[in-house]
Amino acid sequence: MVVFYDPNRRPPPRTVEEYSAAHHAVLDFGGQGLSTVDVALKELGLTRRVVIGVPNASALGAVVRGTDMICTMQKSLGAFAFEGLSYCKPPISFGPVQFDLVWHRRQAGDPMSHWMRELALRVMLHLT
Repeated sequence: MVVFYDPNRRPPPRTVEEYSAAHHAVLDFGGQGLSTVDVALKELGLTRRVVIGVPNASALGAVVRGTDMICTMQKSLGAFAFEGLSYCKPPISFGPVQFDLVWHRRQAGDPMSHWMRELALRVMLHLT
């Protein structure tokens, strides 16, 4: 995990206090639970300022670019979704990251859906 930011708009967060006070952009899939980042901050008695949630990584990179926002994601996304942004090591340690792979049961037997799920699993296992 790294912190992506636009170096033309802000410096990297150096302390956990700077990190939690920054404007955060996040992936939002409509879930109600705390993210890995929020859990780590909560353990320190801190919260973060989430200013926008978007549904995919490409949109996340687009909303961070040209702003003072930061986002915390897997470093491997820097090659495409966060191209042109800088990144730094987060000033906080995170627990393990959980990925959920969800599909509708009507696609359970579809060969193309099966191939895509297997590909996604291989990619995720390679990233971790």
